[in-house]
Amino acid sequence: MQATTLIRIPLTRAECGARAMTARLTSENWDDMTQAANDSPNHVKSMDRWRRKARESNPALDDQQVDRLAQRLRGEYYSRLGKLSAQKRRIARDIARPAAKDA
Repeated sequence: MQATTLIRIPLTRAECGARAMTARLTSENWDDMTQAANDSPNHVKSMDRWRRKARESNPALDDQQVDRLAQRLRGEYYSRLGKLSAQKRRIARDIARPAAKDA
């Protein structure tokens, strides 16, 4: 009987480790990786992603309603993202302000 070797490919960042991630990032073509990510149907800017989420939330909708809901979901996502970004900037500014007064 022939012995078989099981090669386990890490599936998550925690399983890969920092050295493996760094090695992959230094050996891959970043332009190709970026293009592949942007072309993915699950990318944030892809309307297919938002249509899929709209259909999951309410399968009884017709195509026009799905499109409207998808646009609304996408708009709410970017609005929430903007608010979180502003909140983080405000927190960072408040942390830096007392340090500047002490100097």
